[in-house]
Amino acid sequence: MPKAHPPLPLEQPASLTAEEERYILKTIRAYYGDDAVVRNWGPDPRRLMLHVESDRDIGLDRYECLGVLMCEIIRDEISLEASSPSGRWKRHKVAYRQGVVLPTIMSD
Repeated sequence: MPKAHPPLPLEQPASLTAEEERYILKTIRAYYGDDAVVRNWGPDPRRLMLHVESDRDIGLDRYECLGVLMCEIIRDEISLEASSPSGRWKRHKVAYRQGVVLPTIMSD
């Protein structure tokens, strides 16, 4: 039997401004739908790590969505991963456990 690993230490995700949150939600929901759940889960403020939970598979449009985010959000690196509510891979589980769900109600 393989040796067990201790759980990952909890890390708070890097904070976003309210304007960044609104832009991220607006952009991601334009591609993944209004019911998409968006999580910010990266602790490094220079890297933006986002996870999207949605039933919609957008295929290669994922890269267009990422490009739109990169045009407005200034970070060294932006990571955008997506999964369906039933398909959670190892890396996605970290986002579920440590990520912060961006607010679902946007005030324009």
